[in-house]
Amino acid sequence: MGHGAGAESRFTIGTVIFFGLLVATMLTLFVVPVFYDMLAKYTKSPEATAKEIEEYEHGQAAARPAG
Repeated sequence: MGHGAGAESRFTIGTVIFFGLLVATMLTLFVVPVFYDMLAKYTKSPEATAKEIEEYEHGQAAARPAG
């Protein structure tokens, strides 16, 4: 491939950059979505959480005596 001064170091740096981009792409396309999907099974939608908070607050207001 390359000849001359610094050819070996350029090849090494190119290899590191190539495999770094490859790993970052695999993480972005496969690992992160799978991890997100695994966590999503244990969470609720924001609407469901807001409804629970609202029901809790209305329960607190009903339990307080007027005064």
